[in-house]
This record gives sequence, C-alpha cells and structure tokens, in this order.
Amino acid sequence: DRARKLYAAGLVGFLEVLTTERTALAAENAEAVARLERLQDAIDLYTAMGAGWQGVGVTASALPVSLEKQNVLARAFQD
Repeated sequence: DRARKLYAAGLVGFLEVLTTERTALAAENAEAVARLERLQDAIDLYTAMGAGWQGVGVTASALPVSLEKQNVLARAFQD
C-alpha cells in the first residue's frame, strides 16, 4: 500500500511496487507453510501418543500417555 502511494506520487518506480508486493506475498506464503507444518506436527504428536483421527473412542486406560497430559500438550499447540 505504501509503495503504491509512493508510486502514485512519482517517488518510486513500478518495479519497486512489484518487488514490495512480491516480498509481502512471500511472507504470507511462509506464514501459511509454517502454520501447516505446526498443525502437521500436532497431528504427528497425537498419533505418536496413541491417539487416532478415525473418530474411534479411546478409553483413558488404553492411552500410553494420560489424557490429562495429552490435553496439556495439545494446549501448547493452540494459538
């Protein structure tokens, strides 16, 4: 936005505007990739602890890690 205003005022060239927009989009993309990796890591952690994503009920006694500890770990991955 700032680069476009500077361009409109004639203070920078259009290449500067495009470079700025490309940098901003690359940062947004990196954020999305990081969020995806974080969620994938959370899924991997749950799976490693014995939880599943099939919708099958799991009793607390069947879990290798207590449900309370899983909840603590899950909160660590939440925003």
